[in-house]
Amino acid sequence: MDLGIYDIGNCGTNLTILERFSIYKSMGFTHVGFYMDNSYLDGENYKDLFEVASNVGLKVEQVHLDYKNSNMFADNSENEFFNYLENKINEGVKHGVKHLIVHASKGDNPPPISHFSLNKLVYFDKMLNGSDTKLCFENVRNNSNINDVINLKLNNIGMCYDSGHAHAYSNEVELLSKYGSIICCTHLHDNIGQDTHQIIGSGSIDWTTIYPLLNKTNRCVDYLECFMERNIVVTKDRFRKFVEQAYNAYKTMVGGCDE
Repeated sequence: MDLGIYDIGNCGTNLTILERFSIYKSMGFTHVGFYMDNSYLDGENYKDLFEVASNVGLKVEQVHLDYKNSNMFADNSENEFFNYLENKINEGVKHGVKHLIVHASKGDNPPPISHFSLNKLVYFDKMLNGSDTKLCFENVRNNSNINDVINLKLNNIGMCYDSGHAHAYSNEVELLSKYGSIICCTHLHDNIGQDTHQIIGSGSIDWTTIYPLLNKTNRCVDYLECFMERNIVVTKDRFRKFVEQAYNAYKTMVGGCDE
C-alpha cells in the first residue's frame, strides 16, 4: 500500500515547501496531499505545492477543497459554492488529481442537502466522465447528507473514509460496513474520542478491527492526516521527527494487522 501524508503547512516555522516535502520524501512517503485552496494555506500558494511535489518526486492524487461553506449544499439555487466546486473540478482534472475531497455538511445538526444540490452533483458527475478524477465525500460529524449523495449511485462520486471523524462521531465498523464498496480514499489519524488528529496508535482506535475492513475497500493509497501540537516552537529537527513517527506508526500498525 502506497502512503501519503497531508502537508501540515509551515506549522509556525520557517520551513519552506521544499524543505517540508523533501522530508516527506526522505521518510518514505510516496504521496502528499494538501488544500487546493489558498485560503487554508497561511500565505502559501497551492500551485507551488503541486510544482514542488513534482520536483521532489511526490505524487498528488488527493487534495482537499473548502469545507467551511459545505452547508450551502442546502441551497435550492445556484450559489458561489457551486461555482467554486465547478472551477475546482476543472482544475483538479487538469492537475491529474484522482480524489477531490469535500464535505456534505458542517456541524452536528446541518440542514439537509437540497434536491437542487443533488441534481448539481449529477451535473458534476457528467463533468468528470472521461477523467480519472472523483469527487469524494468525507464522513463528518453528521452523515445524513452522505446517504442521499451515495444513493444517487453516480460513477464519479465516491467516499473518503476519515478514521478520526469515524471514531469521534460514528461507529467505525458500521460506517465501513455500510460504505465500504464506495470508499476509494482515506484520511487516517487517531484520537480518544475527540477529533485531535493524532498519530496512529496514540489514541483508542482499534486498528486490528478497522484495518482489515479498510482492506476490503477500493483505496490504493492511504493518506495520514496527523497534526502537530498547536502553539509550540517547531524546529526542522522536531518537524522531521514528527513525520518519522507518523510514518513508522503506520508501518507498525500495518505490520501488526497483517501478521
